[in-house]
Amino acid sequence: MKRMLLAACLVLAALPAFAQSWETLRAAQVTISVAEQIRVGHHGDYADLGSGRETVALPWGSLLAFAGNYPDTGTSRRFGLHIDGVPHADCERYVSDAAPAFDDVWIGDAGPSAIGRSVFSAGHLDHAALHDACRDDMVGIDFITH
Repeated sequence: MKRMLLAACLVLAALPAFAQSWETLRAAQVTISVAEQIRVGHHGDYADLGSGRETVALPWGSLLAFAGNYPDTGTSRRFGLHIDGVPHADCERYVSDAAPAFDDVWIGDAGPSAIGRSVFSAGHLDHAALHDACRDDMVGIDFITH
């Protein structure tokens, strides 16, 4: 009986971590899906996205699509998906799960005018840079692709 109670307590204690992990993985999958839909619908010219078009709601807020002369996109031939307010606890997992589908990822503080920095090196996710960039309580993330 004691073993069953202990096992039940361990399972219940793990549920919030599992739920958080599942929610973060699902958000990454949705982010990748939005990028795919934008690619299919725009045929390589994303100028009409401008400074931000709301796409979907993620657990931390709205995912915005943007393109143009921004430091991280630089042209209307590339676009970004931006989310503000990703908490420290979710940042690394969310970016790690979504990053393989993108050309670059920039992370900065969570603010509409914040300019972050790339967490890619030689075209791949740099886990040390990601860990360092995700240290703030809340961050803004730009997933960049074409």
